Amino acid sequence: MLNLKTALKFSEKLAIKLGKYILDNRSRIKVVEQKDLVDICTNIDKEVEQIAIDAISIKFPGHNIISEEIGEISRNSDYTWYLDPIDGTKEFLRDIPAYNTTFSLEYKNEIILGVTYQPFSKALFSGAINTGAFKNKQIIKVNQQDKLNESFVYAYLPPNNLPKDLFNTAWASFGRIAVESYRLRGQSDCVMSLNWVACGSAEAYVNLYSDYKINWFDVAAGLLMVEMAGGKVTDIYGKSIVNRDLSKGIVASNGKIHEQLLEVINRSV
Repeated sequence: MLNLKTALKFSEKLAIKLGKYILDNRSRIKVVEQKDLVDICTNIDKEVEQIAIDAISIKFPGHNIISEEIGEISRNSDYTWYLDPIDGTKEFLRDIPAYNTTFSLEYKNEIILGVTYQPFSKALFSGAINTGAFKNKQIIKVNQQDKLNESFVYAYLPPNNLPKDLFNTAWASFGRIAVESYRLRGQSDCVMSLNWVACGSAEAYVNLYSDYKINWFDVAAGLLMVEMAGGKVTDIYGKSIVNRDLSKGIVASNGKIHEQLLEVINRSV
């Protein structure tokens, strides 16, 4: 059986190593793959990914790995690592400080460990089940704000590839949240938004249609962090997210405002 404390220490060190590589090599960044009109992959994405895969494969040679660029490395294991070498590649290319490296570990489809490192701020978020959630190795907890009208809500804004009816419904929901929360903030960095909820800096994060543009490795580590910090994670209907199904969105909160937020999201008028 895997020693989670050992795996967490390994993951924290690896995340910092990857973050340092990202910063040190930004000056030679170049686009090597154009996935669609604006979605890209750079040489640094691929290099960071390979460093991570090599390190995990040496430390845990029997584990599966699923990574954004290379895809799946199957070793018929109950353990699977989900890796996004650079989450926020477009921002990284434009020198906008809104990127990180993030990865998580699952055992039989349950997230058991997650790590995210933001290299420019040196913010390390890490956690594991039955261990807790940490920022720079100091334990963190969600805050106790229980009023939505005094709460910061971070959101992944609806992408333009949504079907028209979903697009309009999403913006209507965000309009209601904007009115009834203290502040609604648009934010593309999903995992860091979740980390801010976990450490008590924000009260909630909402993504209404997460299967559009969002992959599991973009959010998995953050979902674990919120739960390990005492918060609550559901889909937009208040149900648990199972089997990595993000089609019904994500609502992550400190737990205190969760029901208020769900009511506002799903209000019909």
